[in-house]
Amino acid sequence: MKYYDADSYAAGLLRSKPARQESFIPYLSWISDGQLHRLVVNFFKINFIAMILGNLHISLTNIGLYLTIGGLLILTLSVLTTNYNKIVSNNWSISQEALYTTIHSIVTNQINARSGQIYFPFIYTLFIFILINNLIGLVKRSLCINNNIFISITRKTNITTTTIKQSQIRLYSTSFTYKSPCYNLKRNNTFYLNPYYITGFTDAKGCFSASIYKDSRMSLKWQVKPIFKISLHNKDRRILEALQRTWGVGKIYKDGNDTSTYRVSSLKNLRIIINHFDKYPLITQKLADYLLFKQSVDLIEKKQHLTMEGLTKLVSIKASLNLGLSEKLQESFPNIVPSVNQR
Repeated sequence: MKYYDADSYAAGLLRSKPARQESFIPYLSWISDGQLHRLVVNFFKINFIAMILGNLHISLTNIGLYLTIGGLLILTLSVLTTNYNKIVSNNWSISQEALYTTIHSIVTNQINARSGQIYFPFIYTLFIFILINNLIGLVKRSLCINNNIFISITRKTNITTTTIKQSQIRLYSTSFTYKSPCYNLKRNNTFYLNPYYITGFTDAKGCFSASIYKDSRMSLKWQVKPIFKISLHNKDRRILEALQRTWGVGKIYKDGNDTSTYRVSSLKNLRIIINHFDKYPLITQKLADYLLFKQSVDLIEKKQHLTMEGLTKLVSIKASLNLGLSEKLQESFPNIVPSVNQR
């Protein structure tokens, strides 16, 4: 009889560089050792006990062990909830009846009274199975059976280990849906960003500004143009391309020798960006800049920039954004009081 310890197996894999490099998932090379340890313990079939009797090989894997534990727990709960024809139900029986009634009501209401009754035993059993195994998965360093089932199912879909191996890229804030294809460096950039990633990225790198310059075509001889932009090093240009593809607006310009800038300035396109940050709000001080920026867009959409009062408000907003007013604007608007940043 041979015994295999899951922790020792994981530690051995961590120490084995060739095994790690030749792993079936190539991006394991840059995840932390702690993350790799948890992945090994959860998703590799590890033999805790193995016996060889002639040509018969009998083993107990980590998956089999936890399935056995889950089955015993379900059996124990069934025994505890049995009332044995007593008039007064015990606490276990009352809780089981409440759960039974709740699931039965949901199933019959979602399907119908007749068909729901047919499928109810299967759905109720599946619910109890998932519930018990999820509770087991909450225990530290334990195996979550449902994760293994999910991995097995996804291997039959488009999101497979083979796809990840062919791409050989890091997946940060992507969403695996039919609307959000994977990012592949070997082909055209078809990567879509998660909206929460965009908001966090803007908190760090985004810039809300307004350009005010003289224009003889305007009635007041001044033009106002709100601008949203993000500048990155050219090596990270694909992130800007992904942002452009996700929003469907904006242009990317080469700014100097080493910098690329994603820029949106038209009112129609800016409204898409404003709708995004209204739904997924910023959380840093940049939120104050965004609120002033949004106010300036609203003023321009209402044509108030064509009046002296509206133009003065826009100059006041610009005085509070980024570097404030240039010397030329300070000379042209000497009595401007910057707008107060309010969060």
